[in-house]
Amino acid sequence: MDESGMKYQDLVDAMEHAGAPLSKPTITRIFQGQRRIHVNELTALAEVFDVPLLQLLEPTERHLSREVEALIEELDGRLRAYRFEASKVEETIRRLALTLAEADEVTQRLVRAATRHETAVYELVDLALEVEDRLLDRARTAALRPRNETRRLSRGAAGPGSE
Repeated sequence: MDESGMKYQDLVDAMEHAGAPLSKPTITRIFQGQRRIHVNELTALAEVFDVPLLQLLEPTERHLSREVEALIEELDGRLRAYRFEASKVEETIRRLALTLAEADEVTQRLVRAATRHETAVYELVDLALEVEDRLLDRARTAALRPRNETRRLSRGAAGPGSE
């Protein structure tokens, strides 16, 4: 009978329970516009269908346009909320991008500094090795000197007259 799936007999029973008994043929004539509805019957119909009485009195298009307007207002509110949240997300992304750019800059500076320090460390190691080589040369030279002097002295003591 209607969108709610209610059958004529269900409506007849519900109208009787609501205090405005109507027969099937009477209900059919009311819905077809062949019979006027009384106020008490209209009130009972509003109760049975659980809708405001005014909704039954308004033309369907007008009622639908109000529902559409309400939906449009709801959607508009949701859209505004979405845009607000989207702007917050965009701001967060912008901040993160700046933070990432700053982190990248710091990382590059650290790499450059580490490279400079690594170069300095290599230079220090090279210098230390060079100093070590010089010290080893001096130590060898100093260790060889007494032997050479001892040989020279022993040659000199045994000189030409000792033979």
